[in-house]
Amino acid sequence: MATHAQAYPVKPEMMNGIKKFATDNAYRSQYVAMLGSLGVTRQVWWLCEWPGQERIILYWEGPDDVLAKFAKLNSSIAVLCKQTQQQGASGPPDWNPPPPDSHYVKIFEWP
Repeated sequence: MATHAQAYPVKPEMMNGIKKFATDNAYRSQYVAMLGSLGVTRQVWWLCEWPGQERIILYWEGPDDVLAKFAKLNSSIAVLCKQTQQQGASGPPDWNPPPPDSHYVKIFEWP
């Protein structure tokens, strides 16, 4: 199983929505089911909320083609994830982010 990580700068106004998505069971159960269908065996999200440094780091374990598979999904949860990412990111992804430090808070972990 491969490991992957990416980080995105996040628009400050999107932080509460990200937290809600990570903790609200209405979204979480659908999201976790989608992760399983993609072959993801573990995923963790960290947020940094320091003013001017709003950022999310995503780490996951799964097959190398997980992003290609995700791009092809049309389920309601996949579409919501893609829309949120497009609206919430304030810049391109960093495909080699440093490990989260004390400025980051873990908001999602599965399993």
